[in-house]
Amino acid sequence: MKGLSLTLLGSLVTSALVATIIVSPPSLLPTRIDQCKAGGWEQYGVFKNQGDCVSYVTTDGRNQPALGTL
Repeated sequence: MKGLSLTLLGSLVTSALVATIIVSPPSLLPTRIDQCKAGGWEQYGVFKNQGDCVSYVTTDGRNQPALGTL
C-alpha cells in the first residue's frame, strides 16, 4: 500500500510542475531599443524611422507606430 501512495504522490508532483511552465510567443514588434538601431526598425514594416521605433519601445507600445496600426 505504501508503494502505491508514493507513486500517486510522485504523479501529482510531476503534474503540478508541468502546469506551472508558461511559454510566451515571440514578440512581433521590438521590445528593446537596440532592435530599432542599425536599420532594425525597417524589418517591422510599421515604423517611419528609427525614432518612431524607439518611441514605441520606450512607451511600452502606448505610442503606436506611425505607418501601421496594431
